[in-house]
Amino acid sequence: MKNTFRILLVLLLSIELQAQEKLSFTKIDAVLLYAEKNTVVLKISNEQVALSKYRTLISKINAFNPRGNVTASATDNLQLPTNYLPAQIFGGVPGTFKETQFGQQYISTIAVTPKIDLINIPAWQKIKASKINENYTAATTLIVKKNLFETITTTYYNIVSIQKQIEVLHANYSNTKKIEDIVSNKQKEGLARQQDLNQAIANVLQIEDKQTQLATVLLQQNNILKTACDIPITTTIEINDTQQNASENTVLDVTNTLLSQQSKLLQEVSNQELKSFNSSFFPTLSLVGNWMYQDNSNTGFFYPNSNTFQASYVGLRLNYALPDASKYLQKRNLKTAAAIAEENAKHNLLQENNQNQQLKLEYQKAIDSYIINQKIAVLKMDTYTKNLDIYHQDLISLDNLMISFNEKLNSELNLQVIATTISYLTTKINLNNTIQ
Repeated sequence: MKNTFRILLVLLLSIELQAQEKLSFTKIDAVLLYAEKNTVVLKISNEQVALSKYRTLISKINAFNPRGNVTASATDNLQLPTNYLPAQIFGGVPGTFKETQFGQQYISTIAVTPKIDLINIPAWQKIKASKINENYTAATTLIVKKNLFETITTTYYNIVSIQKQIEVLHANYSNTKKIEDIVSNKQKEGLARQQDLNQAIANVLQIEDKQTQLATVLLQQNNILKTACDIPITTTIEINDTQQNASENTVLDVTNTLLSQQSKLLQEVSNQELKSFNSSFFPTLSLVGNWMYQDNSNTGFFYPNSNTFQASYVGLRLNYALPDASKYLQKRNLKTAAAIAEENAKHNLLQENNQNQQLKLEYQKAIDSYIINQKIAVLKMDTYTKNLDIYHQDLISLDNLMISFNEKLNSELNLQVIATTISYLTTKINLNNTIQ
């Protein structure tokens, strides 16, 4: 046994020798707090929530859709066009023409054409859709958080359960050694067979094997917890749970409604998108305008004595896009998506109620099982103690003593597993009731 523990110790040290950091947790709340601050999954979800809020803001601005063009140009007419005018205008011979060049060599212009929507029903509808989608993203983020926390909770209490089982095995190891010593002495005195001693030694080895197997599983669960919490693999984790098990008289209810909330919001998003699309068949009324400045000169660009003038206008513009066949197909797709979302919402509400009820039943079943197994553990302990006494008197066989010992050991292990399960289910119910 000592050699086995030395091997395990060397294994643990070799794995964690290069650890850069050490984290110690005494309760599940501390692990969840660490995960909330450090997990990549939640960071990504928070970024998605921020993005949805930004989309809502942009949709509000887009309701007026302010836009426009600003253009500027500077043209150097290297050679002005030639025009032919009647010569008699200039005092020449009638019927003849005179070559003349008109225009300005240097022309500079600046033009601004703004446009803003006064009535844009599709854009107004998209504001509502963006706001609903923002709420939907927030609900989805909470579901991601709840699922992550439940995964972490499961792994955390797996570790706690394994640690408690190892403690039980370690506490009972001395009993198996005691039985081995008794059988060994009897065998030397000729009062026990070699087969009995072999059985006693085998029982010691079985407990050593269980401890070794649980130690390996404990390492695996530690790595799973590190992955779930985004803890570096080289970091050492210590869990010394100090929380008390829930009272057997505690009555807990499950009130989580996140799944139905998410489904309802998804249904609202689908319906609002359909409304927004239907409103795209309406025309849009926009306020339009234009302002232009032009500078003309034969001397240079923006010459002080050049000829300048400005022009501007303002007006209303009604826009209407004639629908094509693809638009009607898109409308049909949105109707189908809205109908599917409605049916999913009904199903998810039933599923949510069933999950809440099942979790409540699991908790109550664990409480009832714990009460019964407490009594069983007491009885098995009493039976083993009495059988050990009468074995000294050679009144029962070693087989009966081993059976009573293993039953006692199993009852103690089972009791620890159930106690940890109660703590796990209590935490899971609290998560369901608080994250919503």
